[in-house]
Amino acid sequence: MTHKEVHEDAQTSSIGPYHEFLLNVRPNTLHVFVEGPDDPSFYGNAIAPYLKSFDDHEYYTCYGKRQVYKVRTDVLSRVAKPIWWNTMCLLYFVDKDHSDLAEHNIPHADDVYVTDFYSFENFLVTQHMLKRVLQEFIHFYEGRKPRLGQYINGFREILKQFYEVARPIMVWGIFHRKLGKEISFDKVKPGKLFEVRAIEGKTEVVPKYGENDHDYVQLLDQLCEICTSDSFFVERQKMTQDISSLEPKVYTRGKYELWVMLRYIDLTLQTLRRGENVQYKIRYSLSNLGDRDRSKVIAKMLQPLPRTLSTFLEQNFARFHDDS
Repeated sequence: MTHKEVHEDAQTSSIGPYHEFLLNVRPNTLHVFVEGPDDPSFYGNAIAPYLKSFDDHEYYTCYGKRQVYKVRTDVLSRVAKPIWWNTMCLLYFVDKDHSDLAEHNIPHADDVYVTDFYSFENFLVTQHMLKRVLQEFIHFYEGRKPRLGQYINGFREILKQFYEVARPIMVWGIFHRKLGKEISFDKVKPGKLFEVRAIEGKTEVVPKYGENDHDYVQLLDQLCEICTSDSFFVERQKMTQDISSLEPKVYTRGKYELWVMLRYIDLTLQTLRRGENVQYKIRYSLSNLGDRDRSKVIAKMLQPLPRTLSTFLEQNFARFHDDS
């Protein structure tokens, strides 16, 4: 099969990541398939050192884990391939989310990376990363530096509060996933669920829904256009106990966790501005960007990489060189 024939096939396939891939196939290229539009910011930083081995590279947003696996199936089932097909390297990246906790089987394959935590954003939310952000994006003038340690330690307590507040939301999601229902937390913006606020010098995370146990369920049902049965309230306590012994990042939505860190950074700057005799300026990339762009900047700062991700890349690129 020739290069031209592959492109002709692309013209007749449905529009989507597989279609885009067929249009881009060419010798000695790297093709990376991810779930969402923000994923290349995270994985791109990890993949960058390996790009010199390729003539070019492409990223494809598949909009969901299921679609990533579908594209992989389409690629593997393709019979007609150019003779140089093996000079391309194809990698797939998905978030674990609640698949394991909902007892959904996640297909395992050498060319598919599945996050250790709920999603890749969970890797970005640490005290170390917060310290790097404050040090690298806020320029403090000599002799006027604040006591950053107190803010870093304060963030540890904020995360503990957040995990407690977020746990009922995550249990609700796991409940519906176990029933085979598709829950899109993209419809549930963190600002509708939580508030990070500073009162009398104390920063805290509080829920924005009411105190009644049914309030957050009603809110989630409304936002996700779903109906939660009464059996949830029967099973909720045991489900909460089951996950409480786990590392919270395993079941907590990473985008929510990252949102909390960004709000904490904003409040920290406000505190510095009001409470300490500190002279500083905020660099453009932090002060004038929205949350999504700030998240991308932070994603590129992640070092060291998660061990499982480093191993995945090392093994796949070594295997690619052996096969090609």
